[in-house]
This record gives sequence, C-alpha cells and structure tokens, in this order.
Amino acid sequence: MKKLIVFAAVILILTANINAQKKDYSREKGYVDFSSLMGFNEEDMNTEVYLDEGLLKMASNVADDNAEVSDVLGGIKLVKVNGYNISGNDLAGVKKKMSALEDKLTGSGWERIVMTRQKKDWAYVMIKKSGNRVEGLVVCALDISSDPAEENELVLVNIVGELDMEKIGKLSGSLDIPELDKLKSKREEKK
Repeated sequence: MKKLIVFAAVILILTANINAQKKDYSREKGYVDFSSLMGFNEEDMNTEVYLDEGLLKMASNVADDNAEVSDVLGGIKLVKVNGYNISGNDLAGVKKKMSALEDKLTGSGWERIVMTRQKKDWAYVMIKKSGNRVEGLVVCALDISSDPAEENELVLVNIVGELDMEKIGKLSGSLDIPELDKLKSKREEKK
C-alpha cells in the first residue's frame, strides 16, 4: 500500500511539473492559431491531438532504433490536430474560411505545396520557410460526405519546428504512408 501511495505521489508531482512548464508555442514561426483564424471554438472540436516538445522527445528516444524516425521527430516542437464535424448547411461557409485561411497564411509568408479541390475533398498543405529550412507545416482538409444526412469532417494540422522534407519523404517509404511521398515529389519539382 505504501508503494502505491508513493507511486501516486510521484505521478502527481511529475504531472504538475509538466503542466507548470507548458511552453507557449504561439511565438514560433511555424505556429498557426486555428481558432482565431477559422472562427471555431473549442466546443466545436470533436478531435484534438496535442503533442508538445516533451512528448515528441520521448517518442524520439523510443524510436532510437529507427534513426530516420528519431531524426524527423528530433526537430519538431509541436504537433497539433483539430477535427470538426461540419453539417451540410455550413459547408459553403467552411470552404470560404478555408480559402481565407490560405490567403492569410500566404500573406504571412507561407507557401502552398499541395492543393486539391474535388467534389468530395478540399485540401491544401502549406509550409513556412526560413531560408532553406522549413519551420512549420499546415494541413487543412475537408472530407465532404456523399450522403447529405452525414456530417462532413474538417481536419486542421499544424506541425511546428524544423522539418526536413527530404527526410519526411524518405520516412514515408519505411512507414508505408504514401501521402508523404507527395511532399517529397512536390519539393523535387520545385528544384
């Protein structure tokens, strides 16, 4: 019983320490505040993933046996994913907000590297560069349901930190993620 109490106390202290040290990533060049740009509230969100630098470093250490994964994770400071269900009535408004977000990011020095606008999918990928370095990546994707009774899904992703697009492209092969190959091929086309 004493061991359980000591263990619980250690966990509480560590958790409090981690929360007290929560870093403000909003000052990073690759950070995007979706809530202020898209006009959504936290209450509207149905999915949230928030992996900060500490968690990413732990994942990088765990992935030490795979040098490519560890290397890619090593430069990332934050991975943030927000998901929203969108009713058919709100679809036109969301498309306008997506276009406005893209315009605002472009005006702030972001560069679009992938874009698709099809009947069932609206999406784009943008990067924030500083010289030859990529310091941020944004994915904005709207999955449009073919059934009007079903809700559509909007997913917003922001990856903050130093990203090596070639390493991410190589990593896609080892992790069998074909979408990452698009990032590599788009980069090669621009050379």
